[in-house]
Amino acid sequence: MRFILASASPRRKDLITQLGIPVEILPSYADETSVQADTPRQFAERAAELKCREIASRPECQDAIVIGADTIVCFGPDECFPEAALLGKPSHPEQAVEMLRLLSGRTHTVITALAVSRPNGNSAPRIETASEDSLVTFQCLTDKQIRVYVDSGEPLDKAGAYGAQGLAGQFIEHVEGNLDNVIGLPVELLRRMLQESGGGGC
Repeated sequence: MRFILASASPRRKDLITQLGIPVEILPSYADETSVQADTPRQFAERAAELKCREIASRPECQDAIVIGADTIVCFGPDECFPEAALLGKPSHPEQAVEMLRLLSGRTHTVITALAVSRPNGNSAPRIETASEDSLVTFQCLTDKQIRVYVDSGEPLDKAGAYGAQGLAGQFIEHVEGNLDNVIGLPVELLRRMLQESGGGGC
């Protein structure tokens, strides 16, 4: 059985090796800006499904189990933010600075959604989605800390403008839940999904 990870993320590639299955890397170029959703979780799951479906629909991939993933950072609702605020990848350094200022000294939720497609003969692939949450608390950050981190370039391709496995690990005061989920791939959730789909995994 072929397995394809529809992601260019080196972090996800490293995490998926824990399952002990050979995985091909084939990034999806699906347009996430087209996703419509009522909640952050729904957005993440639909974005993961969109990536998964884009790869699974390619003729050369129709015999494979395709894995799509999407990670978002959100916080609220609370007294400061009556509606949940969703943070994706910053489009420029100043937006990364703004995001990190919002996260400074606060607890936020990281949601990673997974989508797994299975071959379905000549029909459209069957796709299952699921997601996992973790709560992450940041220490209070100074403007200097934020600027030095943003200048490193690390935040620009990461949801919420930080990577827990990188330089921003020093900003994290506490994680409630699975750290793999915060990094971008909840390994145990994926293991269960693959086992239920007959895809194996240790």
